[in-house]
Amino acid sequence: MAACRESLRALGLNQGATPAEIKTAFRMLAKTWHPDKHSGASKAAAEQRFKQIALAYETLVAEEAEASSSTARGGGRGAGPRRSRERAYETWGTRAQYGSASRPGYNPYQGYMDFGADTPAGEARARTERRRMQWTLGCVATFVLGLSAVTLSARRDNRRLESGELVEAYFNQVTRRWEK
Repeated sequence: MAACRESLRALGLNQGATPAEIKTAFRMLAKTWHPDKHSGASKAAAEQRFKQIALAYETLVAEEAEASSSTARGGGRGAGPRRSRERAYETWGTRAQYGSASRPGYNPYQGYMDFGADTPAGEARARTERRRMQWTLGCVATFVLGLSAVTLSARRDNRRLESGELVEAYFNQVTRRWEK
């Protein structure tokens, strides 16, 4: 605690200074007493003062980190029901994120398998699902039809190749002629 008071005094602050005030005071004093801004005999004094300021700042930052870690573990100042509630919100989220699911009386099975289709929203949802199903079935039917057409034409061509009626050839783009 004595080291903390000495460090605050070195930075020109009073007891109870916030971390932001400590940081601002350190930066201002560091700019003023940086050894590169001084020359000659004043450079040695500036260097000593700069080291003193840096040590005071490091001491205060270390103490703040220690205090915040003890608070996070549940001991020290600031621990209690409020802190545990805040930690719960960090873990599980806030009520606003879950909408009606966070309110009493929420039924998670309400929209399951068209329970509640008697409402206008439920009817609209059911119509949308029917349209999606019809669209999906139409796409599947088109795919199966195209696949069967390709399969049947391949079988027909194989039979014609075996009988000699059809000759397998390809178009050579370099010579621009059909070749066997």
